[in-house]
Amino acid sequence: VLIQCAGSEEKNERYLLLFPNVLLMLSASPRMSGFIYQGKLPTTGMTITKLEDSENHRNAFEISGSMIERILVSCNNQQDLQEWVEHLQKQTKVTSVGNPTIKPHSVPSHTVRTWCFSSFQTPGVASRG
Repeated sequence: VLIQCAGSEEKNERYLLLFPNVLLMLSASPRMSGFIYQGKLPTTGMTITKLEDSENHRNAFEISGSMIERILVSCNNQQDLQEWVEHLQKQTKVTSVGNPTIKPHSVPSHTVRTWCFSSFQTPGVASRG
């Protein structure tokens, strides 16, 4: 998916992984041989808003919340958009009621562009495997 943060025009390609309490963001290493950790967002208190297509974005949704700077996520197509929105909305409802037995969701990987992850932990590399 492509990710863009509030107040920035920069877009970055990212891979998103959804776990029970966190959305993990990775980028591909320069040689495409592994992944680089870009940050994680807690799903608790997260709000997901599907956006209408416009000149600035297509197949997009917004992630916001009290602990999160607003992030615009652009998916490759309408089906990917629908799947991400459904899974994220379901997960944010689960975490708000505190159900610890929920299992990770299998969501198609998407390329994301991001610009607002300067406050995340120091990037690390994970092998692709």
